[in-house]
Amino acid sequence: MAFWEELKAVNFYGPTNQPNFAGFSSQTFDSMFRELAESLPEDLARVLMRYHWRMKYMEEMKPVTMRSFGGVDPRFWAEAKKEHSRLLERLEHYSERWWVSVVCYPAETCDKALRQ
Repeated sequence: MAFWEELKAVNFYGPTNQPNFAGFSSQTFDSMFRELAESLPEDLARVLMRYHWRMKYMEEMKPVTMRSFGGVDPRFWAEAKKEHSRLLERLEHYSERWWVSVVCYPAETCDKALRQ
């Protein structure tokens, strides 16, 4: 739930030639990394980690890319935005599962469309 809330705070905006984002925080990810790795299904955890590392990189490179491109790297931005919307769906679906089914069958049970 904490990761879902953190994702909901992120806003991707701007024209395609000057993309930007706001609201990103890696605090939950950084403080709950172990719990993420131990509790979420491997595929979901891996995608969430990849998204956060991409966002952390873009956040750190923002001052450099703002001068060069007038925004963040458009390719990275587009991939992060796409991954962001998929993760929101997957985490929402996973959080709606009954806790007994999560404990007994921790694998993510969702449509293949959500995994792609």
